[in-house]
Amino acid sequence: SNVAHNSNGQSNTKPYYSNIITLVGFLKQKGFTDITVITDASLRHRIADQNQLNTLKDAATYLEAPKETPADIFIIRYVKQSHCLLVSNDTFREWKVEDPWVAENIDFYRLTFLIKGEEVIMPDLK
Repeated sequence: SNVAHNSNGQSNTKPYYSNIITLVGFLKQKGFTDITVITDASLRHRIADQNQLNTLKDAATYLEAPKETPADIFIIRYVKQSHCLLVSNDTFREWKVEDPWVAENIDFYRLTFLIKGEEVIMPDLK
């Protein structure tokens, strides 16, 4: 969900599926092929560009956490099981307190980003 909210470096904007689509396109240009997007169930009720959901589903595997369950639970479990990269500006601070694995490992897998218009800046990805 923090990808949807990140427009021009602003995290306090309305969320857009187009931000996620832009990031997925950037990752594909970098050679990634197995891309999974996990969102909170509430995101679809707040999203500004509802008409872009099918485009997102065509671009990547799209999973939505069950109602009233934070997507972070599924994201963390996915990273633990798959040892995959995680694209998020969330520091998972509260989860680091609760889960020693997260405290020790999540920052190793996490890539931060900035979306500026159609441009993605990801300093940790070469």
